[in-house]
Amino acid sequence: MVFWLAVLVGGLFAWMAVKVGFYATWIMFFHVLLAVYMAIFLTPIIVVSVPATTMIPFGHALTLVTVAVATLLIGYGTCYACLSGRLNIPFPQVMDNTAAGVLGFLNGFLILSFASFAFAMTPLSQAGLCKTLGFDAPSQTANTAYVCWWCNQFHAMVAPWGNDRTSQQAVEELLAKVSPPAAKPETPPLPPSAAIHTATPAIDKAKAPAPVSKKPSLPAGSKRPSPDGR
Repeated sequence: MVFWLAVLVGGLFAWMAVKVGFYATWIMFFHVLLAVYMAIFLTPIIVVSVPATTMIPFGHALTLVTVAVATLLIGYGTCYACLSGRLNIPFPQVMDNTAAGVLGFLNGFLILSFASFAFAMTPLSQAGLCKTLGFDAPSQTANTAYVCWWCNQFHAMVAPWGNDRTSQQAVEELLAKVSPPAAKPETPPLPPSAAIHTATPAIDKAKAPAPVSKKPSLPAGSKRPSPDGR
């Protein structure tokens, strides 16, 4: 369900991209990717450094969305200010139609996949209806893989040498923090007869020790008779 919803949103963004042109679409896609990348890699660090962010049930998701929105607003606002609002530069018709449409589809798919991942980190995703519609984390394998793939490509360009951390590790770390603990299987109680039988095991008669016979004691001063009767 979430996958096809992302396809639908991607188609809507593709139509909008053809309207605004390739240049504006590329700028928006770059800053959306930067925002998603910063949110995926910074949220685990913020959660550990500032435990107060997770004091509420929606803390992880709010931190993730806040980092993404702040990065998008700062980056896109700076770009808009530096370019003096000139975001509509004409390109050849092929670029403004075909390339812009493809880039817009990728952008829309990325935005919806990231939004659904943020929703999967909330307690609402564990509700019965949300699980049926596929908004829980296990049902979003394709969308999460798409987000991680783009983040890994961006990470390969900007990460320092020797930093082998991947977006899959960051995503798994976030999901492990918000996933409910697995319920331990309960052992059914034994019936009374079985409990008594278990508490007092039967003794094998063949292995039981033989009884020890005691010899009768003689009165004081008497002698034990000899075998020949004397």
